[in-house]
Amino acid sequence: MHLPRPLVILLALLGLACRGPVGRDAGGAADGGSAEPPDGGAPDRDGGPLLDAATGVALPTIAEALGDCDGLATDPGPSPNQLRAATPGTAGALHQYVLDAPEARCNDGSPAVMYVRPGTGADARRWVVHLQGGGACATYEDCATRWCGYSRDEAGRVVRGYYDGSKMSSAWGWGTPGQLPALVDASGIHSSDARNPFRDWTQVYFYYCSSDAWSGQGVATYVSEDGASSFTVERRGHQILEAGLAALRAGITTADGTRLSSLTDAELVLFNGTSAGSVGARTNADWVSEQLAPVPVLAAFDAAIDPNDDVLPADGVALREEAMRFGWARRLAAESVAPFVDESCAAREGPRDELFRCGSAVYFTYDHITTPFFVRQDVIDPNPLDTYLALGLTVAQYEGLHRASLQTFATLPEDAVEGPAMTRPPSVFGPRCGQHVGFESTRVFLGDAIETPMGRVSAAAALHAWVDGADGHLIDGVGALSSTCDAP
Repeated sequence: MHLPRPLVILLALLGLACRGPVGRDAGGAADGGSAEPPDGGAPDRDGGPLLDAATGVALPTIAEALGDCDGLATDPGPSPNQLRAATPGTAGALHQYVLDAPEARCNDGSPAVMYVRPGTGADARRWVVHLQGGGACATYEDCATRWCGYSRDEAGRVVRGYYDGSKMSSAWGWGTPGQLPALVDASGIHSSDARNPFRDWTQVYFYYCSSDAWSGQGVATYVSEDGASSFTVERRGHQILEAGLAALRAGITTADGTRLSSLTDAELVLFNGTSAGSVGARTNADWVSEQLAPVPVLAAFDAAIDPNDDVLPADGVALREEAMRFGWARRLAAESVAPFVDESCAAREGPRDELFRCGSAVYFTYDHITTPFFVRQDVIDPNPLDTYLALGLTVAQYEGLHRASLQTFATLPEDAVEGPAMTRPPSVFGPRCGQHVGFESTRVFLGDAIETPMGRVSAAAALHAWVDGADGHLIDGVGALSSTCDAP
């Protein structure tokens, strides 16, 4: 299907195409979904393999279809999927825990994974539960590029991509070592750095291998543009989260003997995510709050906060809605079970075909999240910048859209569809440092800051103050506020 160029651009902006991040660290965004199965959808793999409708032959998984991509697949090396492998004894390292629930599977069917570290001292009963980011894919070609780590240009030359098979698997089977490390270094919000106010909290890091912004509940069938090839891709991000929370409530012990007590004993949970994980944290925040009650849940969303309709021109709003409708319809057509969406949003938005708003990182963010939340969004985030420039905006206009949109969070209790159910207004941290990722980077989380009349405030300090009850908006360029970037 050939789409008008503006629609293709908007699909990229909304994360419906697979793209890599810009800046020091990785991330991405994707569309969301619904909990109701599509009419005529293919049977889920839990009931057996998906079959080709014409031949009755079982469709291959992406791993079976592509393997190591004729020997050209990118070797993720010893530190795959934006992680850094650690050695035993590394201070603050996170320990691997493999989920054994049958539905908790990566894109290729390998088991999903969490990395954890028990808390210490007075903060041990406070939990950080983080969803990793890292783009998405929703077509045969994009998922093949993501799996193999390369595409070909018009001349047939290999062009290496940003991601590789480790972004879709926990055991991809080639390269060094071909599977996830048992220990990884902790960074950003998980860091053991003495400056990190969350360092002594119990840490849970959900590894992202579902390519669906944490909303999938089934299996997608993708057919190549020429119709000659197809494969299936497990898209089970919501089910991975569900299985992980169930394991954490029961209490877990990792393969190396690291033990976490039950999540039900937590004093507080900070549920958060970066980029595609930020989209996933938004989609799942109210559901997580319900699942963990009576444990208090706060949410924090790092990046992928697109400007809301109030600050866009009318033609931009219409074009974005068209792109969202297209992306939603594509997911319903491809996936055996429609993606997860928030229940209260679905009840308000009506028929299944209209639930694209509930699966949208834009509409949903500004209207339907009632869990108290904090936003970190760089006003010159480079990740979507080229897309906005392609739509005809200048850098100054792009920056202005973000700055204006971030200011609207202060009035969501009055303006949002579900505003009356909000118990406190959202708080915002909006630096101007040109960094997409914040919570997954120690340098950005602790180093990028906003200068205020009362001193320098980092994202870490602002988030921790908000957790402890301080509400506020720190946005570069609003009032006398300015940014200091990459400070030691």
